[in-house]
Amino acid sequence: MERLRFSNADTEHVAAVAASLSPAPSFAEPAVLRRWLNRVGPEHFADITRAWLAIARAHGEQEKTLDVVHRINALRA
Repeated sequence: MERLRFSNADTEHVAAVAASLSPAPSFAEPAVLRRWLNRVGPEHFADITRAWLAIARAHGEQEKTLDVVHRINALRA
């Protein structure tokens, strides 16, 4: 991204989001969800959830998309 002349901040942001694209944490104890959110950084949460939804929709499985939506709602609670 540096060759494309993105700022260092943009490059770091994209790297952090990409590193956090592992599957959404399953429904777990609220403490587990809080620790996950603290680890990835709340400032990246919106971008990570958008990527999860895009991946689920790209696979075309309605059930998988709904599962991701439920996990996102659990993280927001």
